[in-house]
Amino acid sequence: MTHERTIGCSTVVFLLLMAGCGMDGGDTSLPEGVAIESQIPAGVSWASLLLEASDLDSLTHAPSPGERSVLFSSSADTQKVSLAHLAPEVLGDLDHGFFVRVEDKADCVEATLAEATGPGAITWIWSANPVGTAVLYIDNDEVPALHLPFASLLAGSILPVRDTFASMTAHGHNLHFPIVHSNRFRLAIRVAERKQLSELFYHVAWNSLVADRPIHPFDAAAIQNAGPLLGSLGERFREWTVATTDATELALSFTLAASDSKTIFESDQPGTIRLLEVTARSKAALADLWIEARWDRHSQPAISAPLSMLAGVSAQCENTRSLPCTLSGGRVLLRWPMPFGSASTMSFINKGNRPRDFAVRLLVDERPQQSDTTRLRFHANYAKQVALSLTARNVVTFADITGPGWIVGTSLRVDSRSAKWWGEGDEIIWLDRNDEAAWRGTGTEDYFGFAWCSDQLFHHPLRGQTRADGSRTNRRIAAMHKYHLIDRLPFRRFARFEMEAWGLAEGFMDYETTLMWYAPLAPIFWPTEAPECAIIPAHQP
Repeated sequence: MTHERTIGCSTVVFLLLMAGCGMDGGDTSLPEGVAIESQIPAGVSWASLLLEASDLDSLTHAPSPGERSVLFSSSADTQKVSLAHLAPEVLGDLDHGFFVRVEDKADCVEATLAEATGPGAITWIWSANPVGTAVLYIDNDEVPALHLPFASLLAGSILPVRDTFASMTAHGHNLHFPIVHSNRFRLAIRVAERKQLSELFYHVAWNSLVADRPIHPFDAAAIQNAGPLLGSLGERFREWTVATTDATELALSFTLAASDSKTIFESDQPGTIRLLEVTARSKAALADLWIEARWDRHSQPAISAPLSMLAGVSAQCENTRSLPCTLSGGRVLLRWPMPFGSASTMSFINKGNRPRDFAVRLLVDERPQQSDTTRLRFHANYAKQVALSLTARNVVTFADITGPGWIVGTSLRVDSRSAKWWGEGDEIIWLDRNDEAAWRGTGTEDYFGFAWCSDQLFHHPLRGQTRADGSRTNRRIAAMHKYHLIDRLPFRRFARFEMEAWGLAEGFMDYETTLMWYAPLAPIFWPTEAPECAIIPAHQP
């Protein structure tokens, strides 16, 4: 996806999309003392899915059989209907203007972006350039559940509270809100003529639902009357604390010599690390620190990554705030729950060339839990590709994983020696199938929720771009992160996360990656399971 011809990337703007920055009015949270859970009906609804997404502990439990994730996008595909040839010029690698189906109607042209059968929910919609009118059909109703401008849908006009759930970040229009259906959905765009669709970039993420509980389909009117509940759920995504009830606090301070390591946690019985807080005298000290964790007597570390990559920032350790992580000054808080069994350890390693002082605080839940032995373990890795040619169609594998589990986060750092955009490549995510990727996107920045090669900085509970230095001659440096908490990525047998890494001009780039996931430590192979939902295939008219 190349976009520099349309929007310049020279101005760095800091966007802080947190509480108090939305357009909401009136009562935007439940009264004090009213529990969110008491306001959510039994079964599966937009509210129950948001509550689950804000509960990081839910990721320590394996996905149910039948849970899956699919991305519909405008990526080039011979099985789709292409209108890209009607565009004045090709944009990047032609990942625009492709649709599941296109129909000429009496008063408009209707292009289907996404459709599926079976119980499920749309979990994320993104576009760089929303056009036309969005029409959403839910279940067997022939009357659209939504009929409004596509840009208005992405701006959250259907929601009484927009903070967290609808935002524009660095030119990317994003809606993070579950639109639930019982047996099918179809999302289409209507315009006056086909040419208006030729340059459209879009993503629609969809997750299946297991129909073992009552499902409450999308109801626009009911959502408009649920402002306080939606506001309170939004606050959960912006909470930067961890409950300390039943958790033991461990604290220590120490000096690490250059290239030295220290075990900061070890246990001979099961439990869960609820919070890891690291304080240093400078951001430079944080940048030198690596974390390694070995769970349950395994010789290979489940976590081996720089602290800065776990925080989703560059080696300069910019301030950031998301649901899983906060970095402010010389302090980092990681909120990923980390279950462990006996003989588990966590160590710090100083990979710098001078001594560093650190203070560490952990909140550890040592209460015996029935599921301690089956709870999924937190993993994070690190890899660096040096001097990748920007004109080669590189494909970088972040990780190959044995399931069951969840891919929960990605962190990317790039140092590109070129005057042109480096991020033409798409994400390719494989979940339980070798013959077809579950996700195939339209550009690196699109996956992270922004657009048009933007060098604007932004923070969001689910994603961010913390560094984007495009002002240097023939050089671009960037750092970004994304967390799959609403648009979850479940797998039962295996998963692979890949990213194409290439750009628009001659040059080279260093490419650093960290993937975060939950999975067992020992390989577990599950039998092939019949899908409970079906994607309606794309076809030519």
